Amino acid sequence: MKLRFTPIRCRHATVCASTGGVTHRLKRHLADDHHVKLIDRITAALSPTSRATEVLASPWADPSHLAHITLESLYGLVDTRPVTRSRAMRVAAVSKARRIIAPRIGTLPLQAVKAGRPAPAPAIITQPEDGLPRSVTITWTVDSLFFYGRAWWKVTRRGHDGFPMAVEWIPEGQATVTDGQLTAAYGKPVDPRDAIRFDAPDSGLLIDAAETIRRAVTLNRSAERAEQNPIPIVNLKNNGEDLSDDEIDAMIARFETKRANSAVGYTSRGLEVQTFGAPPENLLIDARKQIVLEIARHTGIPAHRLDVAIEGSSLTYTNRQSENQQLIDDVLAPYLTAVADRLSLDDITPHGTTVVFDTDELTTPPIGERMQSWATAIDAGIMTIDEVREREGLTPTPAPAREDTDQ
Repeated sequence: MKLRFTPIRCRHATVCASTGGVTHRLKRHLADDHHVKLIDRITAALSPTSRATEVLASPWADPSHLAHITLESLYGLVDTRPVTRSRAMRVAAVSKARRIIAPRIGTLPLQAVKAGRPAPAPAIITQPEDGLPRSVTITWTVDSLFFYGRAWWKVTRRGHDGFPMAVEWIPEGQATVTDGQLTAAYGKPVDPRDAIRFDAPDSGLLIDAAETIRRAVTLNRSAERAEQNPIPIVNLKNNGEDLSDDEIDAMIARFETKRANSAVGYTSRGLEVQTFGAPPENLLIDARKQIVLEIARHTGIPAHRLDVAIEGSSLTYTNRQSENQQLIDDVLAPYLTAVADRLSLDDITPHGTTVVFDTDELTTPPIGERMQSWATAIDAGIMTIDEVREREGLTPTPAPAREDTDQ
């Protein structure tokens, strides 16, 4: 009796046929298969499509545009490369966390305050970049803080008083930093006086959550393979007469082709299909859930906002306003403070002027609730009608028209 072991590659699936008995040919095929796998990995690493998706021809690209041949691609070992933003954004939980934080802050207006009262807003906080809405600039600034722990602006225009009137947000991949200072942007030198640096309270997600993101990427690949090949190993056992090598190869090729195109097959009485593997719905579920929970903890975002439930937990929010207030306190506040405090320094706004984010749109109750609160405050003599109108963004009550009287 002889054994024929022929590996067939179908996205990591292996199909083999045997006629019983174990001989030295199995070891030889396994050894050959190891070298084939090594060659496959080298080829995949050098393939234009293997890592092309990580190369972005845009200002948002990561600094290195070179394809890497790593221990992971050659030998399947753990990937220890620095995690890039593009790789992290392929993880659904990271992408959603970014959308919860950066665009949400980008929608909030910036206000100037002096001596506790509203002050005229400098141009730099109403529209920082020429030709772009304020929300876009602030969103990408917070994006940099979220991923890299810092963000850069370059002053492009100043007013007659020397204060910046317009800036340009510089993507991390286009920033040349020397000793913690921006020295060039897009390959062109930057005057140190025109460089504005924002600092987050941490090192950024790409550093703090690097291991978690690597595991998430690996799990995504494993899940994709499991979905494409729910039964990773198939053995066609011949219980009848021995077959020639050509007949075995033809049978395996036919079986693989049919299996790829249909879930229904037929075997004769002398052929037995042996399968090894777990149903795809049972694969990786717990591991992927754990990854999302870890990303939630890294970002401070409640797990339910990243679409994962924790057994035994319950929500205590009574309305949208209380939930948003919790989001501000636990998640958004560090980024709000990092941006507002930097814009409040004397090299950007006049001394005594403080820049703050207006978060009322996230926490303001519905108009019905507000009117009840205002009525109570007016009845108690705490506020006047004009003060209430000012808080609601309305003009003071018009003075009654004076009637002319005959003398």
